[in-house]
Amino acid sequence: MNKRQVIILWVIAIALGAAVAVVKLGQSQSTRSSTKRAQGQTLFESFPAKDVNTIEIKGAGNEVTLNKKDGKWIVTDRDGYPANSTYANDFIRTLSELKVTLPIEAGPSFAPRFGMDESATKSEERGLTATFKDSSGKEISKISLGKNISNSDNDESSPMGGGSVGRYIRNHADDSGFYAVSEMFPSINAEPKRWLDPGFINPEKLNPSRSVKRVKLIPDGS
Repeated sequence: MNKRQVIILWVIAIALGAAVAVVKLGQSQSTRSSTKRAQGQTLFESFPAKDVNTIEIKGAGNEVTLNKKDGKWIVTDRDGYPANSTYANDFIRTLSELKVTLPIEAGPSFAPRFGMDESATKSEERGLTATFKDSSGKEISKISLGKNISNSDNDESSPMGGGSVGRYIRNHADDSGFYAVSEMFPSINAEPKRWLDPGFINPEKLNPSRSVKRVKLIPDGS
């Protein structure tokens, strides 16, 4: 093998190496999510949990507003009746820690496909929209909860059947796509009565020793 042949072989080897590198780079870029948040990342880079003072939730024909007063949550739509603080605090905490199961590249116009059509009158098509505001009334975050995700959506042959395994969600500040998450948000709804604190009026706290004032009825003509 002469010097010229050796040079030619080296040139071919370098060209092949470069081609392989380009192919691998293209593959990694094609599999990389073009959405702002990728699989395994939290839905929010930083959710302003400590600043939330108001939560407004709207659904199909229902809406509820929760406000924090003196450190406790109340249901504004029920004359300031105490709210179920566990539901409210868990909602905020869950959003702070919520991780993306699957990012889906799609613009806001695709919202109806994921059960987030704000003009719909059916709950399964409307979904829920939650707006979070600070103490000054300024909106600091907004999300939509859409359709539940079942096993059959991912694998029709799944031995687990068609049970729900997650839900579609949208961060309105992120127009790059929608996201599938494993959280179902079962306690979140837009009905004020569902947010009332069930323990506020507890029969066990009533004092049985308290006497009931009796009114003596005087018959007419006496």
